[in-house]
Amino acid sequence: MGWSEMWDQAYWREPWQSLGAITNSIPVGAALLGLALWRKSNWLWVFACAWLIHCALDFPLHADDAHRHFWPLTDWRFFSPISYWDPDHNGRIGVMIEGAALIAAAIFLWRRFESRWVRIAAVGYVLVYLSIAASAFLAVSRSLAMMHRGVGIGLAGAGAGAGAGAA
Repeated sequence: MGWSEMWDQAYWREPWQSLGAITNSIPVGAALLGLALWRKSNWLWVFACAWLIHCALDFPLHADDAHRHFWPLTDWRFFSPISYWDPDHNGRIGVMIEGAALIAAAIFLWRRFESRWVRIAAVGYVLVYLSIAASAFLAVSRSLAMMHRGVGIGLAGAGAGAGAGAA
């Protein structure tokens, strides 16, 4: 499955929508945190806190592709005016802020931990992020160029229509 097929089509269908609802659910993250505290599990506590921080940062950064952050309690979605990726919703700024935060976190981890594996993971994560961000930027740029030339619906057109109806 290619990049365009994934984000233009598959993302808006099952099982991706259910997977997104589960993995971006604040109630699920809170349940995991409760379980971690009950079981006194440090690794689960860290995992649950990371989950909830992700949800808190993710919530205001999805425009047409909003998640169901309160699943299974409700299927409601917050469609933000700001996107972390979509240029039609200030996505270029979002990607730069996200990238800068990621690089700052990698530098922090590099300085904080002497473990070779932590450092490899930090650098690897930055490289993966940068490659995905570059691929996304190129895919969106190509789709927008095709839309302006009147060729196909492209990434932005499919997301806007499918996302609005998926609520």
